[in-house]
Amino acid sequence: MAIRDLKSTITERSALSFTNVVGSGTTVGNIIDAQGYESITFEANLHEWVDGVYTPLIEDGDDAALSDAATVTSDYLVGTPAAVAAILISANTVSSIGYIGKKRYVRISLVASGVTSGGSVSSTVILGDAHRNPIPWNG
Repeated sequence: MAIRDLKSTITERSALSFTNVVGSGTTVGNIIDAQGYESITFEANLHEWVDGVYTPLIEDGDDAALSDAATVTSDYLVGTPAAVAAILISANTVSSIGYIGKKRYVRISLVASGVTSGGSVSSTVILGDAHRNPIPWNG
């Protein structure tokens, strides 16, 4: 039984739009402005799967265009990219990885390897512990 409201304390955004992956390579996600939030979790979604391994790449930086993007080290991740990839090996699976770094801008990309036919992927970011709560409801 749920007795607490989570919806009013988080914001969700598209971190990587629904994409059909047809070959090995990197599908780059959207840049997320984390200003005003203390918690960030990326959910990677594998909708359809034929083959391949899909490993998240988390990058951060201080520039709004992420021209200074750097790969986030394990010290600033909750979970590992390898653990996410191990779950994303069949259709309709979701796995998450947390970010606890100090940079304002972050993004997730999915690096596909061993792909001949591919799959369909997307990602959502959950921003929590806002400096101002509750977050206005936008329906």
